[in-house]
Amino acid sequence: MGGVIFAFNCVIMLIAGFLFGVAPAMFTLICMYVNASVTDKVIAGLNRRKAILIVSNRAEDIAEVILMELGRGVTFLHGQGAFTRKERDVVFAVVSLTQIAKVKLITHTLDEHAFMIIMSASEVMGRGFTQTGVKVEELMERRKLHQAEMRNHDDGNNLFEQ
Repeated sequence: MGGVIFAFNCVIMLIAGFLFGVAPAMFTLICMYVNASVTDKVIAGLNRRKAILIVSNRAEDIAEVILMELGRGVTFLHGQGAFTRKERDVVFAVVSLTQIAKVKLITHTLDEHAFMIIMSASEVMGRGFTQTGVKVEELMERRKLHQAEMRNHDDGNNLFEQ
């Protein structure tokens, strides 16, 4: 939105530059650029997130550390190398801009040969991103309870071991 307004104003400033001189037109363009940038930030939101894809032989270890250290959800995508035809898990996570450095460090520490793609995510909705006041400890406690319930459920339904 701000970029379109800025482009339109550039045309007007070109004409004004011929009429009133180059210096006033340049100062006006600088102010308009700052205004367009601020408009874009306000419309798109200041709270940008990053989507990360990590291809690694140690995908499970990387995912576990991201879960425990950053408190971010992680999804495994199943991939296959086109050349090698080797099956691999791909770690997918969405993190805040300030957590990128930690994810890079975690990934490089566990697998220095990992392949990582970091992409801008302009809009993210879901648990941990749209709910305010959610504590990481609460999320981890819910995860532990869910895992315990699943183990108990699995133990009770296995007729061959009874």
